[in-house]
Amino acid sequence: MKNLQRCSANRLNKFLECPFKLALYNFGVEGRPTDDKFLKCGQAIHAWIEESIKCKYPLTPEDYFCLYEVPEELRDRFDKCVSTVDAKGILGWKGQVEAEKIMQIYFEDGGYIELEARADFINDKDVGYDWKTGKELNKSEYVLQMQIYCYAFGLEKAILISLLSGTEMEVKVAPEGYIKKLLYTYHTAVVTGDLPRKKRMDEDCEKWCPYYFICLDCERRGEND
Repeated sequence: MKNLQRCSANRLNKFLECPFKLALYNFGVEGRPTDDKFLKCGQAIHAWIEESIKCKYPLTPEDYFCLYEVPEELRDRFDKCVSTVDAKGILGWKGQVEAEKIMQIYFEDGGYIELEARADFINDKDVGYDWKTGKELNKSEYVLQMQIYCYAFGLEKAILISLLSGTEMEVKVAPEGYIKKLLYTYHTAVVTGDLPRKKRMDEDCEKWCPYYFICLDCERRGEND
């Protein structure tokens, strides 16, 4: 079981998407296998960048392509991401790669939560960066992720980069009090166990959610959570 006192951008996004999904994730429920080829591609790219910035003699991109068993069908996608990294000179940037922080946040009712943040990169001007291996950047979960980073690391802004297309999107800090209020809502729901299924499943549930068949079974039996 996950530490229920800890939250991250990933868990918070799960909660906002479907509280029941967060509950199953927190308790380590095993879901159906899903297609992880894009995940492997992203992990390979991230590992290559991280180790290349840290190490004088890193492995080559091809080494990571093989190490993470990226399918050959994603070769073009992988190569485009590598080209973007080279074009932007990311491997020569100065700053902290894979910056990590855990902060304790206390609420007025005496409760608290630990917020875990891990940014892909924070430069020497306190600007946070996160690289994505897909084209679309303007997703609500990405924006919240960057706002969490701004909150945790005290950044004034963060920038999303699509390594696939080379485009960038700036995300500014959330309005004052917004993140803490959101975390309190999350904390209250987790503590009380108020994590119901969302009212209606959609195509994204069927296509992407590892817990789709669990929810489908609950729906057939007429259960609400």
